[in-house]
Amino acid sequence: MKHSHLAFVLSCFALSASPIFAENLWDIVEEAQNTIVRKYPSEDSIARKYALKELEAIVTGDMSEAQRIEAIRKRYLDPSSSSDLQIPAVKSEADEETPAVEADSDEETPAVETEADEETPAVETEADEETPAVEAEADAGDSKTEAEADAGDSKTEAEADAGDSKTEAETSAGESETEEDNPADESDLDEEASSDESDFDEDEMSLLQERAEQGDAEAQYDLGNCYFNGDGVAQDYAEAADLYRQAAEQGYAEAQYDLGNCYFNGDGVAQDYAEAVKWYRKAAEQGLAEAQFNLGNSYYKSEGVKQNKAEAVKWYRKAASQALADAQYCLGICYAQGDGVSQDCIKAVKWYRKAAEQGVAEAQYALGKSYCDGKGVKMSKTEAVKWYRKAAEQGVAEAQYDLGRSYSDGKGVKQSKADAVKWYRKAANQGLAEAQFYLAICYDQGNGVSQNYTRAVKWYRKAAEQGIAEAQFNLGKSYFDGKGVTQNKTAAVKWFRKAANQGIAQAQYDLGNCYYNGDGVKQNKVESVKWYRKAAEQGYGDAQYNLGNSYYEGDGVKQNKAEAVKWYRKAAEQGVVQAQYNLGIAYEHGEGVKQNKTEAKKWYRKAAEQGLE
Repeated sequence: MKHSHLAFVLSCFALSASPIFAENLWDIVEEAQNTIVRKYPSEDSIARKYALKELEAIVTGDMSEAQRIEAIRKRYLDPSSSSDLQIPAVKSEADEETPAVEADSDEETPAVETEADEETPAVETEADEETPAVEAEADAGDSKTEAEADAGDSKTEAEADAGDSKTEAETSAGESETEEDNPADESDLDEEASSDESDFDEDEMSLLQERAEQGDAEAQYDLGNCYFNGDGVAQDYAEAADLYRQAAEQGYAEAQYDLGNCYFNGDGVAQDYAEAVKWYRKAAEQGLAEAQFNLGNSYYKSEGVKQNKAEAVKWYRKAASQALADAQYCLGICYAQGDGVSQDCIKAVKWYRKAAEQGVAEAQYALGKSYCDGKGVKMSKTEAVKWYRKAAEQGVAEAQYDLGRSYSDGKGVKQSKADAVKWYRKAANQGLAEAQFYLAICYDQGNGVSQNYTRAVKWYRKAAEQGIAEAQFNLGKSYFDGKGVTQNKTAAVKWFRKAANQGIAQAQYDLGNCYYNGDGVKQNKVESVKWYRKAAEQGYGDAQYNLGNSYYEGDGVKQNKAEAVKWYRKAAEQGVVQAQYNLGIAYEHGEGVKQNKTEAKKWYRKAAEQGLE
């Protein structure tokens, strides 16, 4: 919630040239001001603010000079006097008209028809489910295997940690990698205990309540903040919302905005997006940037109002033109995606930059991506790294991952596998699946970190469980080969299947082999042909060769030597040596193809050149 305090008010200076001010009155006013400042030395003091407002009311009220002097003396200068004075009302700032926000220099694009946001289709359910018995077997094997693997993890990971420190320190020129795979939040260690003391003394709170009861909109709003934050009073969202409403109904923009927030979040009132929009609009029309931004969000996300991205752009632009960073970022997104405005990557970059320079991490990342891809700005990997780093240091996982990729590939920055691992780890610990996968590869291959198959399996599993197909395949290979985990071919089949159903050709091929050989699943040559075919149609050479063999032998499919030759040829042209040899045999004997000794010699020669005797 915003907590608004007016600046130090010395309204009498504005009136000093008026003939109603005699020298002795001016002296009395100045003395009263000094008394107030001495009593409430903090410029943020609520009591100071309202004491000065009362003084202003006396000075500008409908009184004679003598009455003014007497009122000021009794109220501020004579401790023994009663303070029960009838103070003329001060005109609320909310009653003053807010000047219209100047139009942005970007020309408004004609409203674009609202497009229904299309949701990304969900991944289809795996068509090839294991029989319940097999799946149960896989799960049982998985649990047992993982438990066995975990038993050896402690020793292996401790050894890996020792190697990690040395490798990363050497490669990073002294920058030590001290993060654990699941580090505690360092901010928790450094955070100082917050003070329970209230910002308000009894006099201030009493004065604030008095002014609020008298109908002062600003006081109602400030008191609402006290109840909302539990500052000087027991926290009470319902009371806060009621006070915001009193001020909002008098036209106080900040109160209208915060009342909208109460309805949006269900704080002290029943959640009601439509009511939130109503109050956001009132504040937005008075020029309050935060309300304009929230109203834009409501139109963009269809919360409390029918979706209208062109209207969202209108309100984002108003807030962005007042330098509200989040609005600048969202306006950039609209230009980048063509949401509610004609797509314009140059303008997207303009608004990303404005928000990025104000420190909005997501905008910094978006600007980095723009430089990386050359969209709306000249491509510059160095600039991309600069902005990735700014966002990464603020904790944006995607920026951490892309910064890691930059270090790994040496694009825009000097190549450093250890620094790549550092940033992959930060993103991986935030749950970013792609970073988990690449961190696993680093452990698997010993890139920037000591090779450790157990840790590779750990991170492959995390990424695989989030649906990364390549990680599912690699986890399956780990189970099949017994690398970093106890060998379990049933578990291997489970993960091969998940990757195969996402279209990974090598997983389809390996799943076909499992069915052909009965590894981790009941032997089924018809099923093996099915998976060989899927991989073969994606151009996977070994699968094309095995599919050719299936046709040649009649394994899982009706024998058809012409079809066998077709698939041998595809594999042979990709350099699969055994396919080249079998194709030579087919030409020599005229099996599935017209006999041709010359063509047979050609393919025998190609196989021989690769070392096949």
